Amino acid sequence: MASPPAGSMPGHSSADVHEHVLRGAPSTSTPSDAATGLWAATSPLLAGRGRLYLEDCEVARVSGPDKPMDNGGVRAYAIAPDAAEHLWEWSLAATGTAPIPR
Repeated sequence: MASPPAGSMPGHSSADVHEHVLRGAPSTSTPSDAATGLWAATSPLLAGRGRLYLEDCEVARVSGPDKPMDNGGVRAYAIAPDAAEHLWEWSLAATGTAPIPR
């Protein structure tokens, strides 16, 4: 497995990242690991909603740019609709893939 280039994750060396990938992220149990996905698929609270970042069976809070991500959350740029559209279009062009009809 190749390590990401140094500096690709601020505050972490490529050795730190590689070790984390090899060990795996901390996990509690298979049922709790699957809980958010199951909640996302079945919760009436999410009916008709999309493009959400989910975490621990709830919609993740937006974390400020100067706050550590140790306690979860999502950065605003990761859920920005304009950025998502730009990434989608770039991905289609880069892979030569046709868009999926909506």
